[in-house]
Amino acid sequence: MSIHEAQKKEKERCRQEQRAQIAALGAADAHLEEPSLHDFRRAFALAMLRNGTDLYTLAKLMGHEGITVLQRYLKQTYQDTEQAHRRAGPVDNSGLLGLVVGVNQ
Repeated sequence: MSIHEAQKKEKERCRQEQRAQIAALGAADAHLEEPSLHDFRRAFALAMLRNGTDLYTLAKLMGHEGITVLQRYLKQTYQDTEQAHRRAGPVDNSGLLGLVVGVNQ
């Protein structure tokens, strides 16, 4: 490893320690349990999913080979499921299918 690579690695380690300290202080001030790295990864993944990123792209962004690992720890809330149904459900969005609801032909 070159000196430049070692310095870069050390700088990143320091940034990670600083982020952990900030998270710990914020959690202590709010009287909450200190968040783990996994908590941040899960929050990132949920935000990406809620903003329309598909599972396969999200898995790649998170460094997974496929969606199996991602599915294991990424649990959607009831509100997420309800919103997805409202956004794409065939009954609520019959206009997307070229249908007119309530009209007999």
